[in-house]
Amino acid sequence: MRQGWHKFLDLFSRGARPALPSIPSSLKGTRFRVKFLEKLSGRAKRIAGISAGVVASAWFVAGAVSVGLAPFLPEAKPPKAAAPSSRGKTLATYDRIIARNLFNERGLIPDVDDINSGFRGPPVRTSLPLQLTGVILVSDELKSVASIEDKSRNQVIAVRVNDPIKPEVIVQKIEADKVIFINHQSGRREYVDLPKDVYSLSVRKGTGPAPSAGAGIQAASETHYLIDRTEVDKSLANLNEIL
Repeated sequence: MRQGWHKFLDLFSRGARPALPSIPSSLKGTRFRVKFLEKLSGRAKRIAGISAGVVASAWFVAGAVSVGLAPFLPEAKPPKAAAPSSRGKTLATYDRIIARNLFNERGLIPDVDDINSGFRGPPVRTSLPLQLTGVILVSDELKSVASIEDKSRNQVIAVRVNDPIKPEVIVQKIEADKVIFINHQSGRREYVDLPKDVYSLSVRKGTGPAPSAGAGIQAASETHYLIDRTEVDKSLANLNEIL
């Protein structure tokens, strides 16, 4: 043993390298595989890094392009609502609507006095195309009758208290020489009166006995009379005295 050691030192001092023990072949294959795996792992890392960079660059470029082209792109149209289907509907479907009173669901009809209670100012002469042609005044004001000509319709109508002359014109009071009514369109009380040449005689309420037959009336029988035309015209010109 000592001789072998001295021999090794003698060779080393002379500059000769001693022969190292050889590496087994099994160890050589293992080292090669380790180096190969290290190189493969490095390449995989480089490829992954390059791929990540490409993806990030593509995402950035796509965002920049979309922002730049946004003003030039047409606006998307809102989706059209589906038309309601009318199948299966009959007239009976709308019975509930027809049965309802959209303007007065409770079905209450106010009294005429309540409607006219808000009009208490003094009446003014109307500007409507109306003319009072005659008045029949009796003790009961509700039974008095006035004859009014509506020149806009060229029509003469007979009205009592609370009767409409027009849909928006309601009679409130009938006097001897005028008719007072409420004009809901103007929101005030108005009146129409008799012309002065017509209202020249005194007016009295018809509470007395009927006037006697004039000279122009002759009895032809118990149920038939002959009346002169002049007497008829005279009586019609003064109806208040007949009553």
